[in-house]
Amino acid sequence: MSFKNTYQLLSALCITFLLCASSVSAQLINNAEFNEHDVEFWTGIGLEHEVNDIIGISFDYQVRYNNNVNRFKNTFGEAAVGFKIVKNLKADVGLRYIYNARKRYVFRPIANIVYKPLNTKKLDVVLRLRLQKDFDHFLREEFIQDYYSRLRVQFN
Repeated sequence: MSFKNTYQLLSALCITFLLCASSVSAQLINNAEFNEHDVEFWTGIGLEHEVNDIIGISFDYQVRYNNNVNRFKNTFGEAAVGFKIVKNLKADVGLRYIYNARKRYVFRPIANIVYKPLNTKKLDVVLRLRLQKDFDHFLREEFIQDYYSRLRVQFN
């Protein structure tokens, strides 16, 4: 079985499993340029394991749809290793493999700094600063863009 067929089979199995039990997210996108609204939907599964008090590993897989949940947008798998720096502050590095609707395969190395300024039983606040860069082919110097960063604020 080829890598592409294996990846497609994994995607189908993941979608089936994820529709039964997992985290599901959606977001309404307002595109001012085209005066249109789009509902994006994504679902995924993640596994995390703490190797010891300082080091942890994680694996994630997601499928995303757009065009008001009518069109496949992309799917990706991600593996990362995290390091606890001090209480409520950690850093991790990982690699994301993306297959998107334009039939493009993209590799994305990622580095995160994650800080939890508020961590209680009723509310968690998570700040994540991410540095990333996309590669069309992992071993070639064909960059889609320069390094860029993103800041995410999450309330749980």
